[in-house]
Amino acid sequence: MIHMQNTKIAQMVAPAAIVDNDDPVGARGDANPVSVDTNGYDYASVYLHIGATDIAVTSSVYEGDSVASGADDSDFTAITGADFGAAAAADEDNGFWVCHIDLRGRKRHLLLECLVGDGTAGAFVTAFCILSRGKEAPTTAAERGLTNEAIV
Repeated sequence: MIHMQNTKIAQMVAPAAIVDNDDPVGARGDANPVSVDTNGYDYASVYLHIGATDIAVTSSVYEGDSVASGADDSDFTAITGADFGAAAAADEDNGFWVCHIDLRGRKRHLLLECLVGDGTAGAFVTAFCILSRGKEAPTTAAERGLTNEAIV
């Protein structure tokens, strides 16, 4: 299990119903944004997965000193270079975009900004973060941010 040592996965945007002209649940701008606590880790890889879409999706990663709470994410600022740009055009279904971030010297919490444009239907969007090079190795599936895992 060497490949899983000192890593943790964290949800940023859960899989959900199609979104059109709005922020997905958990993203910056949503009523309940989900920030990731990076304490104890040196690197983060934020993965954005866009399913079927008929409109562009723009996204970038923000950092802040405290947990995002409700609609107040005023503590968070964009990380220079940590944007996905127009992550997906209307014809780029089922793709992954990733942003790798060196956390050393950064603020403690990450938050994903994600906006699905105004299309005919919209887009399916999900996102997660893999934290790596942890100072301490998580020893259980739950400590690694997992519901369950199989080790073979």
